[in-house]
Amino acid sequence: MKTIFVTLLAFTLLLLSCIKDEKEDVINYIEENDKLPEFTVKSPTGEELHSDDLSGNTTLLVFFVTTCGDCKRELPKIDSVWNEMS
Repeated sequence: MKTIFVTLLAFTLLLLSCIKDEKEDVINYIEENDKLPEFTVKSPTGEELHSDDLSGNTTLLVFFVTTCGDCKRELPKIDSVWNEMS
């Protein structure tokens, strides 16, 4: 019984860890026209994308988890920006 309670408590805390107060101030560490840091990512097919490949293009990088409530709320805003730019 104690194991079930601890597991449920841990699971609940995990789910609640993504929830933030809507009134919280947002701190932006980057500004428009900042230089993109160097990076390389690999697609599931093994193709690599380098930050240099994006030079001269408007780029929006979004890191999110589909199980995070805050992330899910942001996706429509990201989609709106994408539609405006494409």
